[in-house]
Amino acid sequence: MRQKIQQLVEGPDGVHINDLVWDRETRTLEVHVLEGEAAEVEDDVRAAVGDSFRFVQDAYDVDRLEAEAFELAKSAVAAGVPVVSVRTTQDNSGLLVSVADPSTTADQTTTQKLASLAEDTGIPLAVETTTDEPETTSGWRWADQSPFYGGSRIYKPGAGACTSAFPVVAPVTGGYQTAMLTADHCGAIGDVWRSGQAGADNWALGTMTDGNSGGSDFKRIALANGAGIQGRVYTGAEYSSTSLPVKARSYPVTGDVICPSGAYSGLNCLAEVQSTGDVLCFVADGGLCYNNLVTVHSTSDTPLFGMGDSGGPVVAGWNGGVVGFGVITGVNTGGNNVKTCVGVQGARECSVVGYIANIKAFFDNNPTWNLLGG
Repeated sequence: MRQKIQQLVEGPDGVHINDLVWDRETRTLEVHVLEGEAAEVEDDVRAAVGDSFRFVQDAYDVDRLEAEAFELAKSAVAAGVPVVSVRTTQDNSGLLVSVADPSTTADQTTTQKLASLAEDTGIPLAVETTTDEPETTSGWRWADQSPFYGGSRIYKPGAGACTSAFPVVAPVTGGYQTAMLTADHCGAIGDVWRSGQAGADNWALGTMTDGNSGGSDFKRIALANGAGIQGRVYTGAEYSSTSLPVKARSYPVTGDVICPSGAYSGLNCLAEVQSTGDVLCFVADGGLCYNNLVTVHSTSDTPLFGMGDSGGPVVAGWNGGVVGFGVITGVNTGGNNVKTCVGVQGARECSVVGYIANIKAFFDNNPTWNLLGG
């Protein structure tokens, strides 16, 4: 059914669908549409999911809301407003801005600044305070070599570690080009990456290039001479050699339960999607803001991922392999979210609440690229 839903969204009638939410309890797909759009897509939705759906009419186009959310977040941070996140409301009727504030109510000046910044949009704005503290998660899988898989430990000599995500491929004149995806916040264009443990005589992976994901958390690593990739990702524990082939890509829907796979924490399938299209600003990284993020909560008291897992693939099992959903961006260390890490211990923080960059953001902005299949 998931593949049929994706084909529907990516097909010509997908323009009539504003948003999708999966209700796990009733096993019903909520199809969000704008006024007058339901009739345009009803037959195709029924063909994809049968009668297990219902239409919900939204007030605003979700693409417009998400674009305005990103612009508002960036302008607010530039104006000195301690923005933590900007999200569309659950019913897509406006924007909800969360600001970092130790008090229980937002400062009036902060609220006024945000209202002024959003005035020209005409979109309703709600402001709340939060104790959430988003942090990026930079910090066998640990001895990968060419041809490289996704989900392995990668590092910049003397400058920290992340996790590789998905091997990708694109046609060029006379052949094709390949690269490895990871998270944008892991490094800068021109950074040289290696695979495995720092200090060991490990393989050169390649050089970081622009991810061109429209403001989301993706970068490509152009492969070093002699380096190859294979369309597989590691799917076991932190030191495991277990892997599965990449079969397809799909887009997270609220209510999905998906599987992050970091080099430090290993794989778990506990990440329930709470919201999509989120904008998060990481105060500890100078107010760096990313759009097209997905907020996930653990379905248990077990943490999802933590430092060092950034850039790792987020997948779900399908057809003897995995479907790719996105890459690991960061964790929420506010409240009681921090838990003892699974996998590698040491000076790491791990959380039951995390953020994932939606793989849709990369492919929407890089239409000639695709996941390399295994």
